[in-house]
Amino acid sequence: MPLISATSIWRYYYYDTPEGEDCFKKIFCLTKWGALTGGIVALHDLMLISEASTLIPILQRTFHWVGPYAAVGASYSALTCTLFHIRKKDDYWNNALAGFASGLIMGAARKHSGVGGIYAAALAVAGVMYHASKAEGWYDDLYRERGTVPKEYGSFDSWKRDFSIRDDPKDKV
Repeated sequence: MPLISATSIWRYYYYDTPEGEDCFKKIFCLTKWGALTGGIVALHDLMLISEASTLIPILQRTFHWVGPYAAVGASYSALTCTLFHIRKKDDYWNNALAGFASGLIMGAARKHSGVGGIYAAALAVAGVMYHASKAEGWYDDLYRERGTVPKEYGSFDSWKRDFSIRDDPKDKV
């Protein structure tokens, strides 16, 4: 069996394994999401701003956005993994430094230091917040109760607006 199968790498999420493990999968995961984000930004740019109409300008504008966003995702995950192995700690500083450095890549791609500073600060804060959410269980608290709403109610509080002939399920208790 191969070390990384095609289906496992496409279905992988960043925190499926602990920090410092499966670095290649983490790099591919964030590169994939960065390229997708860049594609959405490029689509917005092509439709609303640049209005390119032939193939070559369309490809140029697409790679103008997809490339930096994919590079930001790849550099973020590569730097968090590298900092984890250098420092031997899984803390907020790894994510903050990786986010800051990744934001500077976007500034270099746009050839504007102000843009790089904004992206660096935003990605550093986002990296720290995401690490805090995983470390302190914020994400788990949101989805712990999934599936506990009885199916006969429909949505969370649709029973309040249900005026059908059925008996109230609360009366059965």
